Parts: sequence; C-alpha cells; structure tokens
Amino acid sequence: MNPINPIAIEEQKEGAVTHRRKFVFLGALGVVASVLLSASAAAEEPAPPYAACLTCHGDAGNNPIPGLMAPKLAGLNAAYITKQLHDYQSGRRVFDAMNTLAKTLSASDVKAAADYFSAQTRTADEVADKSLANQGEAIVKHGIADQAVPACVNCHNDGVTGTFRYPRLAGQKADYMLNQLTHLKSGERRNDFGQMSRVAMRLTEGQMKAVAEYVSSLN
Repeated sequence: MNPINPIAIEEQKEGAVTHRRKFVFLGALGVVASVLLSASAAAEEPAPPYAACLTCHGDAGNNPIPGLMAPKLAGLNAAYITKQLHDYQSGRRVFDAMNTLAKTLSASDVKAAADYFSAQTRTADEVADKSLANQGEAIVKHGIADQAVPACVNCHNDGVTGTFRYPRLAGQKADYMLNQLTHLKSGERRNDFGQMSRVAMRLTEGQMKAVAEYVSSLN
C-alpha cells in the first residue's frame, strides 16, 4: 500500500476548488450576458405607433401642449378615433399636421392608437369662469328651445361621455372645444355629416364659450 502523499492531496484539493471557481465565474458571465442581451433587445424595440401623437397630445393623450389646439385623446371611443384618423387620411377632415401624420399610419397603426388612447383616463380642467360654466351647463343638459338647439346630452350621452359616433366632450380642453365649434359653424370642418354644423350655426360665440367652459370641467 502506497503511503499517502500530502502534497498530492493538497494539489488535488486546489484543483477541485479552481474547477468550481471556473464554473461559478462562467455562470456569472452567463447571467451578465443574458441581462445585457435583454437590455439591448429592449433598447432596440421600435416605438409604438402612437408615440408621435404624444408629442402634441401629451402624456397618455391627456395633456396637450398649450396653444396648439390639440385635443385630449384620452377616453375617446376607439371607433371614433379610428374614423377621425381615416378622415385625416382621406382629406375629409383637414389639418395639415394631422393629414401628413395620418397618411404614414397603417391599418394596424390606427388600431393600436385607437385602442391605446381609448383605454386612457381623461382628467377634467378647473373652471376658469363659474358663471359662464353655469350657462354652458343649461345648454348641455337642456339645449336652447327658442334657437332650435338640442341638448348636447341627446347625442353625446349623459355626462357628455361620448359614443362610437359622437366624441367624449367631458374634460376636453375649452380652447379646443371653442375652436372646433367655430370651425363647424363656419363650415371649415365638414366631416360631421352636417349634424354638428347645423347646431353650431345656431349658437352665438358666447354660447359656444359657455358650453366649452362647462364641459372642460367634467370628469
């Protein structure tokens, strides 16, 4: 029986430890590589098709840049958003920046944008003129009988929350609302099948301002 060589035993132990260390080191390298590859893949993911919309319409389509007359898109019905984008694509609705952008969107892009913004929550704005808002509330809920103006809720739903055909007015920016009513009244906007144009023609500028002030404050 050969005597045990202490030096050989120590060498064997050291070799085993070194071997284990190599496996641990290689495993760690694998984890790091996996993390780096995942980060790289995430960085290379293309932006969603509605990303360009956020430039003007703000985060989640709920905070438009002041002065651009861009509406809040958050909370609009998906079918309504889809129709408006198609109208911009065809030229039925005219606004140069939107006509140009809409023409770059595919059918799947339009669907993705409509689905995204319809799922977002719209927040109301503060009332700037309470007296004006009170006048607007009467028009929104009851209309103006002697001017043949119907109540807004007749088409835009209770609380003017909108439908697939008529937009959500609740929480919309007052300046945008006034701008669109003015364009409908003048005939500059014509993609409403003539329905809102006929109503807007019967409203005074003061009445339009009142409606816009009231609906902007609604959740």
